[in-house]
Amino acid sequence: MRKLLIALTLVALFAAALPATAATPTTKVVKLESTYFQQGSRVLGTLTLKRGDSIRFRWLNDVTHNVRGTTRGQRFDSGFKTSGTYTRRFPKAGKFKLVCDVHGSMVMTARVK
Repeated sequence: MRKLLIALTLVALFAAALPATAATPTTKVVKLESTYFQQGSRVLGTLTLKRGDSIRFRWLNDVTHNVRGTTRGQRFDSGFKTSGTYTRRFPKAGKFKLVCDVHGSMVMTARVK
């Protein structure tokens, strides 16, 4: 019985010393509608993510848009589309400005913690 107790104590101490595992990355869907970025029914100004998460941009209603990251460390361009999706992963923490070049007022920030 004593050996079992010692063994369980050692296992518990070893488990406590292991680094916590990172949360599983998620993918958040952002719709491109008219002249705004939208998640669900909410118009986005800022979308908060965890490091490693992705955004899947989904084009709706046959309006031409692109998504372009303008901040150092997340510069990208989805290309101009009227339908389909584009997914971008955000591996580093920071605030990243995302714009649509067709619609100047269509701007959002991806805030990565």
